[in-house]
Amino acid sequence: MSAQGQVQEEVSADESELVPGSVPARAGSSRCSVSGTSSSCAGAAGRAKGGAARVSAAVGHWEYRAGRQRTAVTEDRITLLERFLRLQPPIFHSEYDPDKAESWTDELERIFETMECAEEDQVQLAVYQLKGAAHEWWRVQRKTHFQGQRLDHITWQRFSEVFHGEYFPDYALRERWDQFHALVQDDLTVSQYHQRFVQLLRHVPHVAGSDQACAERFIARLRPDLSSDSAGIRSQFRKLSTRGGGGSQQQKR
Repeated sequence: MSAQGQVQEEVSADESELVPGSVPARAGSSRCSVSGTSSSCAGAAGRAKGGAARVSAAVGHWEYRAGRQRTAVTEDRITLLERFLRLQPPIFHSEYDPDKAESWTDELERIFETMECAEEDQVQLAVYQLKGAAHEWWRVQRKTHFQGQRLDHITWQRFSEVFHGEYFPDYALRERWDQFHALVQDDLTVSQYHQRFVQLLRHVPHVAGSDQACAERFIARLRPDLSSDSAGIRSQFRKLSTRGGGGSQQQKR
């Protein structure tokens, strides 16, 4: 083999180490042959640089594509957050007030429904609205209770259970139960009575699970001068429940 041919073969082998998918080089072929001329070595060096440049361009193109994909995902997340914030979601600061805690999750659920938010995005959006001590509580819960799970792997139902376990404890649930069973209309208007009835109803599943039981309980606690018109009151109760989201749809915990 001529000296020039030997140099070309050895340089081609060097390029194969740089270009993915090419044949590996033979050991010891990374230098020009001592039998080659200086011009042959110079040409080989140029071709080696050209091979390295092609590999660099290929790697750069891959990184560019990967970067574009990451950018697209990031832009999607930003767009989702912007849509969420435009609906003015409430912020929770760790107030140990069961009514505020319940109102916070209720309002977020309403927003998620309006957005048609995918379940895997709900917890990530919700925890963005935890501030101060509530945010610190969540950081601990994520490390301990959820063992560092990704947010898109935590369901809204599971998050709500843990959240209410902290901010809507059992004693508060028992209070709501007692308040429901003690509720009567007294000097409230029918609309005001219905609103309070529905607020407490979610905590009494044995009543909330039946529309008939709800209506009967509602009528039984009206003032005597109103409860006698059971047919009219039932009709009004259905209208109020449809407009205000009452009945078994309000059952929570």
